[in-house]
Amino acid sequence: AAEERNPREKLEAEVRHARQQREALQKQQEEEARAKLQRQETERAEAKKRQEEEERAKRQREEKLQEEVERAKQLRESEQRRQALEKDLRSREMRLGLATKEDVHRENICNEEEHELSRLSLQASTLRRMVEQAKWFGDAAGSAAKPDAAAPVLSRKT
Repeated sequence: AAEERNPREKLEAEVRHARQQREALQKQQEEEARAKLQRQETERAEAKKRQEEEERAKRQREEKLQEEVERAKQLRESEQRRQALEKDLRSREMRLGLATKEDVHRENICNEEEHELSRLSLQASTLRRMVEQAKWFGDAAGSAAKPDAAAPVLSRKT
């Protein structure tokens, strides 16, 4: 009976040992499966994080590119405005230059006309005196007392 128990105990011990091994193996497999799942989740999270970072970097590059395009556009517009202003300024300077030349020309003409007017005025004055003298000489030809009065008129020069 002791030998029967022994093989039975031996068998039970083997069964217990097999169960323990099976449970240990099952536990090990479960732990490996959990670890595998955790690794996969970690890898997925890391991949998602990398993808988000790549998308963020892509958006930043696109934003920077858009900003550069906008800056370039603003620079072109600014350059066009500057060129238009320069063109307008040159046009104004040219008109001013022409106006100034015209003003100088007009002023010269006015000066010449004033000089001519004063010359003609002096000439008219001289002619009036000469006419007066001629009248006086014509009137004085008939009387002998007036030649002395004519002397100051003849000596006067203006």
